[in-house]
Amino acid sequence: MNTAVRLALLASAAIPAFAVAAPAQAELAAEAVDAPAIIVYGRPDGYDIEKTRSATKTETPLIDVPQTVTVLSREQLDDQGVESLNDALRYVPGVVLGQGEGHRDQITLRGQSTTADFFLDGLRDDAQYYRSLYNIDRIEVLKGANALIFGRGGGGGVINRVSKAPEYDQARTDFVGGLDSFGGWSIATDLDQPLGEAMAVRLNATYEELANHRDFYDGHFVGLAPTLGWKLGEATRMVLAYEYVEDRRVTDRGVPSVGGKPLTGYDEVFFGDPAINRASVTAHIARARLDHDFSDNLTANFSAQFADYDKYYGNLYPRAAATASTVEFEGYENFTKRQNWSAQGNLVWKGETGDIGHQLLVGFEASDQDTDDSRAVSIFGPARTTASPYPLPAQSWCPVQPLRRSAAQANQTSARCLPISRTRSTWAKWSSWCSGCAMTISGSPRPTGSTVLARPAATASGARAPA
Repeated sequence: MNTAVRLALLASAAIPAFAVAAPAQAELAAEAVDAPAIIVYGRPDGYDIEKTRSATKTETPLIDVPQTVTVLSREQLDDQGVESLNDALRYVPGVVLGQGEGHRDQITLRGQSTTADFFLDGLRDDAQYYRSLYNIDRIEVLKGANALIFGRGGGGGVINRVSKAPEYDQARTDFVGGLDSFGGWSIATDLDQPLGEAMAVRLNATYEELANHRDFYDGHFVGLAPTLGWKLGEATRMVLAYEYVEDRRVTDRGVPSVGGKPLTGYDEVFFGDPAINRASVTAHIARARLDHDFSDNLTANFSAQFADYDKYYGNLYPRAAATASTVEFEGYENFTKRQNWSAQGNLVWKGETGDIGHQLLVGFEASDQDTDDSRAVSIFGPARTTASPYPLPAQSWCPVQPLRRSAAQANQTSARCLPISRTRSTWAKWSSWCSGCAMTISGSPRPTGSTVLARPAATASGARAPA
């Protein structure tokens, strides 16, 4: 009885309270209509990139670019601990990484496989090699056709690396190093020093010793990139840059397949010859950029680049899927000497018509490429099958007609076609070679420290093993 009375009293007390609150809320709502609006602006706390020049060659906000663009900032690369372009692109939607035969960056972008749609500061960098990020400020991935802006290529998109630039208002001394459980290690430095109010120099350098879980894999990477920034007055700026790249490594094509799946139980086994499976790149890239502001609405820029690439790679690798007991091999070597000249200029005007803003771009690009390329395939002896423990049949390098060649190079290639004797130590796991180079696989584990084919010896006729 007492409970019922108490509930009734509470209910009756609440009714007047709501009756009083309703007019008050209506009064507040009426005042809010006349009150000034409060607009809250926020910025994402993270890897915020608002603008990029790459997509349109103009300072256009990414939200206004009619194209899918992914930008990986320096902060994001550092937080992920990424040191190579290949690793950075693993996190980009629409980009699928290829093996690149163990010696180059290769991607499939929007369904288009490419090794050439790579750019450095908007200029083509189309040689085949692995690209380090020690001197890169950000990576811009443009998806979709880009022939209008980037000329030839770019069917599925382009990958543009933006270099670190000198800073005129602060000095920088950064060092970073890394060590992994396989024995690989790296060290890099980023030095920035103003040389007065109108000049600054920046030096990026790195050395990396390569190692992983695979047998016989090793190599190193050296990168050196000095950059000079110079203010030639209030409205003119110049940047001069140079990069030296040296890459030496074993080309490892991985394990063959069996029944449509990777061969299991051989994840550390090197299917090749470490004396033959070598890749080397030496690159020199020099760039210059000049920017000038004619007014607040009219600007111009001019860029030029010279790139010299010297590339070699050789491969012995499984040529097809393995059977339950046999893996067949084939091989080749390739020499490429390439020089690129590129020049690019743009004139950008900004204007307004009422509340509508405009940007007009007029530009040009010219380039010249000279490539000297030669290729030789590995020819094994006449025997199609050998039984253990017989050595690998004699092998020679047989040249494939190159695109361009000098008389001296033709003579060198002919010398490489002479037979080269090879010897090998017998592996418990690999017991015979056949069909141009095949081995049988048994279930017994390979002893620690086993060796493979010995390095080919030079002959009196001048034939040589790949360096």
